[in-house]
Formats: sequence, structure tokens, C-alpha cells
Amino acid sequence: MDVFKILGIANLILLGTLGSIMIFLFKRIKLPLKIITIFVIGSFLIQLVSFISWELKANNLVWLHIYSVMQFVLLSLFFRAVLTKSWWRTVINVLTVLVSVTLILNSIYFEPLVSFNSRGVFISNSVLIVYSIAYFFQLLDSEAKTKNYQVLNSGVVLFTAESLVIFLFGNYLSEIQLVGQIGLWLTHSLVYMLLVLFIYIELWRHHYKKEENLPYL
Repeated sequence: MDVFKILGIANLILLGTLGSIMIFLFKRIKLPLKIITIFVIGSFLIQLVSFISWELKANNLVWLHIYSVMQFVLLSLFFRAVLTKSWWRTVINVLTVLVSVTLILNSIYFEPLVSFNSRGVFISNSVLIVYSIAYFFQLLDSEAKTKNYQVLNSGVVLFTAESLVIFLFGNYLSEIQLVGQIGLWLTHSLVYMLLVLFIYIELWRHHYKKEENLPYL
């Protein structure tokens, strides 16, 4: 069993376990974590089908295109729920529609479903990074009422930034032998597992720890 298969199975176990826990707690968690619950379940299902396709030696890149749209829409909704300024919510509403349509058109006309959607990842992840940075600035505001998603936000910005590097510069980094393709994808898998770990931590902070200085939305 090669390392990619081991990491794939490990990711599925982590996502499946986390998704099961969040479904069980769904009625007791607040809106931002409800959205993340849907994101975790969607990620698990897409990765499961993608893993099976990979095992069957079939092209599984179509699932990357679907995952990109799902990730962008759900994480945009998450940031819409935690960014408190009303104008941010308007911006997110507009960009969610525009970027989603762009991703779909890109997959149809420019980067077919059997290839990597590097342009799509660049567009969607860049927007998510802007949202994430905006939330970090919100946390610096002493009057902000939502100071309880910084761990999850850190995981999102780390994963989206790393994905940008992998999908935009992966081939170049490999060609100049700065890092091999295997190393790139190992890094990507490990950073994704780190994101899942951060979601675990955020769920624990919200539901189990219940610190007095962690106000709920």
C-alpha cells in the first residue's frame, strides 16, 4: 500500500468521523458550524467517490471541479455568517454568484473536467483568502462580537493559500527540481488533514469546552 493510498484512507476516516460527530451535534451547534458540517459531509462524499475512481484507474479530476465549487460556496456562506459588517454580506452574496458561475463556465469552456482547474482554484481561493484576512482584521477589533472561529479561520487560510501554490506553481517547482511532484501532493494531503484537525479543535472549543470568553453567535 503506497503512501498516497494511506493518506487517502486516513483523510476519509478523519472526515467520516468528524462528519458523524457534527451530524450528531447538528441541532446544538450555531449556524457557522452547521455550514461547516455540510462542507465536511460534502468533502467526505466527493473524496470517497474520487478515491474509488482513482482505485479503478479512472480519471477523477471531474470531482476536483465539483469540489472547487462546493468548497467556495460553503466557505463563502461561512464567512457571510461570521463577518459582522452588513456590506461584507452584500459583497459575499454577489461574489458567491459571480465566482460560482465563473467556475462552472471555466470547467465547460476553458479547463475541461478531465484536467486540473488551476484558473478556477486561483479565482475561488483568492477570494476566500480575502474573506479570511477580513475576518482576522475583525478579530483585532475589540468591539467585535465574533471572536470564536479564529482556529478554523487559520486552517482555511492555510489550506487555501497552500492550494494556490500547488495548483499554480506545482509544475514549475517540479521542473526546476525545487521539490518533486510527490512532495507537492504529500504536502497538500498533510495540509488538508491539518484543516480537518482545526475543524475538530473548533468544534471542541464550541461544544465541549464552553469557555466564558468564547461568545456564541
